[in-house]
Amino acid sequence: DIAPNAETISADERAVKQILLNLLSNAIKFTPEGGRIDVRVRRDGARQLIEVTDTGCGISDEEVVRIGTPFAQTESGKQSAQAGTGLGLAIVRGLAELHGGGLEVESTVGRGTTMRAVLMLDDGAPEDDADGVTSLDARARLERVRQVNWNAS
Repeated sequence: DIAPNAETISADERAVKQILLNLLSNAIKFTPEGGRIDVRVRRDGARQLIEVTDTGCGISDEEVVRIGTPFAQTESGKQSAQAGTGLGLAIVRGLAELHGGGLEVESTVGRGTTMRAVLMLDDGAPEDDADGVTSLDARARLERVRQVNWNAS
């Protein structure tokens, strides 16, 4: 589902593809047969959101705080027949942070999860992070920035 207000944004094309791949991979891994996975791309003010929602096993509040930490896996992840390395969401978080954003998680055990990669849109005004690095500085570290057209076929 590409929202009507989704637009062309300045982002690293490879990073966006990796974000989508990792978020979809997790959703597929933890959603049982007959479940549902939805992908949405939409704008929320200065934020471009890439959301993947599933009807999988969900993640407890205690485990949500560890999401995006390298090598961290939830208990459901460790028990999965397709358990991974625990790097996928850390990569998503890192790539989103390079775009001035981050990773947001909403989950209910037994009902499903929404993983939301947030990319900040460049409005021309740098914002200082807590460590004194501006979001534009972080974006400058990306090797290859291209226009990503969400409405392209």
